[in-house]
Amino acid sequence: MTKYKTRADSLGFTGTPMKCTGFTLVELLVVIAVVTILVAVVVPVTIQSRNRARNVACLSNLRQLGRALLAYGQDWDDRLPLLSTTSFAGSFPSDQWPDGSSATQLRSAISKYVKNGGVYKCGNDLGAPEYGFSSSGGSAFSRAGSSYLPWSAARTGLYGVALNGTRVSSHMPASGYCLLRDYGSDWHGFRTRSGLDVEVTTVANAAYADGHAAVVPVLSVAISDRRYACYASDHADTVSISGGAGDVQAELSGSRRIDTEASGQQRLQLCLSGTVGGGGVSYNVDRVFSFGTGTKLDAAFKQVVAWADGLVVR
Repeated sequence: MTKYKTRADSLGFTGTPMKCTGFTLVELLVVIAVVTILVAVVVPVTIQSRNRARNVACLSNLRQLGRALLAYGQDWDDRLPLLSTTSFAGSFPSDQWPDGSSATQLRSAISKYVKNGGVYKCGNDLGAPEYGFSSSGGSAFSRAGSSYLPWSAARTGLYGVALNGTRVSSHMPASGYCLLRDYGSDWHGFRTRSGLDVEVTTVANAAYADGHAAVVPVLSVAISDRRYACYASDHADTVSISGGAGDVQAELSGSRRIDTEASGQQRLQLCLSGTVGGGGVSYNVDRVFSFGTGTKLDAAFKQVVAWADGLVVR
């Protein structure tokens, strides 16, 4: 039998052929799992670090704007600016800010006290659906000239918090009266894990009448495509509920109190005034909402929002 030489033999290669090596399927799956875990750990940390930096910058902006408002008051008999429009997009249009609101009017009022227009912008400004600044339309800053929502200019009625055009010194404690806060209630929100559940806490940065700025909890309530922001001060009994969507708009303010019955049971009450409108109809609200024993503030807010929303949405 004739023995044929292989090409390797003809080229002078001898010995055992080399064995090719590589990852087995198990090894490849282990590598993928490790990379996935690393990404899951690193990405949230990176995002949180970025958000913390933006949060610090946002609080700094609000402190500066709060000082500007106090400087305005020193020149105007201790009074805050008198705003004539609402917090909702399009209520105060201007040439530069066609979707302007009360935030635009406030920016104009205190312009001589603010040298850097950049302090009106929050790095996390993603729009404010509660006030008609949908995220798809751009930031609240790009449309109203400010990422920060001033006090309500709505009617105060019997129970509302009257800040508009009032003397700063008349509000005590000053640390309990919010002058400005983030337009969006979820720009600086954070997530916490409890077992297998992930809880989302919505917060906003705010500036107060004593000049300090702080992070405050804000309850965001969604009904269909309408969103409402509910706020309660930690240093006073003041509360506010505002928001909506489209032509549905609600602006309520007032106070919370505990009513003790003859039986000794205590009930939470929210005393609210303001306006609720939609479909071309507007209602003036002056009402005390009473809740069952043990009702928490968040649950009370949700009940009031459902009531207000039901006034104009059929």
